[in-house]
Parts: sequence; structure tokens; C-alpha cells
Amino acid sequence: MVHSDATYVRRALFGYAIVGLAIGVAVYPERRVLTWFELFTDGLAPDSLASSAQDVLAEMWTDAFQREGAVDPDGRVQRTLRELMANSSESSVVELAAGGGAAAAEWNARLRHGGVDATVLLTDLQPNVRAWRRLRERHGEAIGFVEAPTDATALALSGRAPRMIHVALHHFPPHLVRAVLADVLRAGASIVVADLAPTAGGLLWNAVLSNKYALRPAKLRELGAKLRDGELPWWVALLLPITPLLASHDATVSVLRAYSAAQLRALAADAARDVSLEQRADVEFETRVLRSGAYADWLGLPTARGAAPLLRRVYAWAGLSAPVVQYFVLAAASD
Repeated sequence: MVHSDATYVRRALFGYAIVGLAIGVAVYPERRVLTWFELFTDGLAPDSLASSAQDVLAEMWTDAFQREGAVDPDGRVQRTLRELMANSSESSVVELAAGGGAAAAEWNARLRHGGVDATVLLTDLQPNVRAWRRLRERHGEAIGFVEAPTDATALALSGRAPRMIHVALHHFPPHLVRAVLADVLRAGASIVVADLAPTAGGLLWNAVLSNKYALRPAKLRELGAKLRDGELPWWVALLLPITPLLASHDATVSVLRAYSAAQLRALAADAARDVSLEQRADVEFETRVLRSGAYADWLGLPTARGAAPLLRRVYAWAGLSAPVVQYFVLAAASD
């Protein structure tokens, strides 16, 4: 059978793409290697579209918290939060770069369900007050927020209260990450950085996870309503057919921008030196690294947890056993 030139070119391009992806995954060093922009969340998209992207992320977190073992498979993250709160003598956790705020609200609900009288304070340089008010309606007065823009590198309002930041630190260049960590150490506080784990599995599956929520019919109807109501410019309608590609771009770039634990430890050491020079005294700190459940868990694949040995090997081979989130914990050493 003779194929047309166009068919041959399409198949060749597809083959090259597969080979390129395989090579990229094979050589990926599992650390931050890219500073490329994300389309929806780096200030390029209209505010209403960026807000929709935050809502997608919020739905992903809310759903993950309902899946056994997805967010905190062995309970170590929740125990760490309780420990940090006890060490600080604070009953509140401060969320930096909160976006929609869903992850912080869900952690707060878990802490309260476990008997901790905890509250959470949502902050952001671009506060999403409308989303935060919805969270307060759902979770009650345990959800607080600051309506004014809040700089994560100079958080004077929080004292020694533990801080968290969810899937946002990869947007910060190294000098700002260093400043965020320095502010934590300067206050004698602690922080839990929950960000995408830079893994080969993430390169393969984070786009699938993102599209699972971005392409939900309700989300597409919401975008259509925003277009009809004039909340979005007309040209956004031209992007709807390629939403899967745009979401895949941002999801993959996010993984490539994510900091490894080693990179964060190095930045924490730099931050400690900065604060030591300011205070003319040594600043000691402690770190630990925890991990979420796997992409198989977050995607809701059958028997992802407790799977038979053969299926576990298949998940591992396919990258589905890679953790979605890396939790990097930094705490100023106690006297």
C-alpha cells in the first residue's frame, strides 16, 4: 500500500516525538532544570482565566484528600504539622501564595478532625478573596485570610506560626526561594513546602492528572459562562479546542521547574548564612523530606494501593508509582 506524503510526515513526526520524550525522561536529572513560563499562572492569562486554573488545582487537592493514602500515605505529614505547631506554641498555620486555598483548608480540617484546635490564615500577593470566602462558608471560622497583598518574603504578621506553601514555590526563582526561607529562619519559625516532586513519572503523568480536572464538563461549562458574561476576552474561545495541549504544557513545565530536596537544602543553607550575618549569630536549622502517594493513587487507578506484585511492577515501570508531591520541611532549630 502506498501512503501519501502527508501520512508519512505525520507518522514520522509522531515517532520522533515518542523518541524525544523517551530520551528526555531517560536523561532528566530529577531537579529544577527549567525557568520557562507557564501560560495560566505566570501573569500571562487574564485574571479570570488564572482564577479558573486555581480552581482546577483546588479540585485536584480536594479530590486527593478524599482518596485513601493519596496526600499523606503514612500520616507523617499530619504528625509533622502537629509537631511544628506544638513547638511554636501557635494554633494557626499560615498559608503562603495560597491561590484558591483548598489544600490549606483540607489540612486544617484533618487537624481539627484529629483533635487539634487549629486555624489557617490564607495569604497571597494576589489575594483570591472570593474563593477564600467560599472556603470559609464551607469550613467555618477556622479559615481566616488577609485581604491585602502579602509578601511571602517578609511575613511579619505570623510570628513563629508554621507556614505552608502548596504547588507554588516552583514559580519562584532561586533568589526569592532563598528570601522566603530566610524569612522563616529569621522568625524562628518553620515551613512545609508542598510542591510537585521532580520525577520522571511526573514528566509522564502530571499532564494526564491536570487534564483529568481541566477537562471536566463542569469546568468547560464554567469557562463558557465566563465567555458569555464577558469575564473573559473573546479570543479565549479560540483556545478552548487546544485546552488539553495548554494544560499539558503547564503541567509538564511545572515538574521541570520544581526544586529537588537537595536544591532546597542548599538554598536553606544559603538563607541561614544570610540571617546569621544579619543577626551576628549562628542560625541552625533542621530539614526533612516526606512524600505523597503515587500518581496511580491520585488518578484513582484500580487497586493502586494494595495492588498485586505484578501490577505494582507495571506501575513502577510506567512511572505511576512516582509520588505526586514532595514535602520539604524546614524548621529553625530550637534552643
